[in-house]
Amino acid sequence: MTYKHLTIDELTMIESYYLQHNKPVEIANR
Repeated sequence: MTYKHLTIDELTMIESYYLQHNKPVEIANR
């Protein structure tokens, strides 16, 4: 999985979501 197309804010949001929910797939497919 690559995050090159995301901004720093989006990376932070995804990281926070991952840490809270451990379901990064839901964000990736959003």
